[in-house]
Amino acid sequence: MSWEENEKKKEYLNGYREAKRREKRILEQIQRLRLDKMFPCLQNDDMPHGHNQSDLSDYAANLYDYETDLKITMDSSDLIKREIERAARKLQKNENLYIICKYIEFLSTHEIETIIGVKRRRLYDIEKSAIENIEIDEVIINECLRRIGESNCYSSNGRL
Repeated sequence: MSWEENEKKKEYLNGYREAKRREKRILEQIQRLRLDKMFPCLQNDDMPHGHNQSDLSDYAANLYDYETDLKITMDSSDLIKREIERAARKLQKNENLYIICKYIEFLSTHEIETIIGVKRRRLYDIEKSAIENIEIDEVIINECLRRIGESNCYSSNGRL
């Protein structure tokens, strides 16, 4: 295995982490949108908002956009997770455990050492072996990441 191929595999494996981060950002945007609508006087833009009697169409449209993006992102992240788990099941026990802990559970190296019960040097060997041996369906993950990237969420605050 070449170094480039291993780095590409790591990038695909980290796609799940990126999808989960995007989910979190969208949820935060939805929460901010709801709070801004419920408590308009709390917006920190130095403009009066307490007597804004506009209709809810802008709010509803923005909320719909965010919720649509959230659904796309959640579906894609779930598909990426299942693909990683499927590929990890084909590995040896410690390699499988390493992939799940690192790329699904987002555990630190120290936590993974404790769970697997090995020293750091041995863990690096397990990591190298796991990355070399894992067979990821790049088409599935590329499609999921493309869908996530294409979801366009706009609001009065700008794009996510």
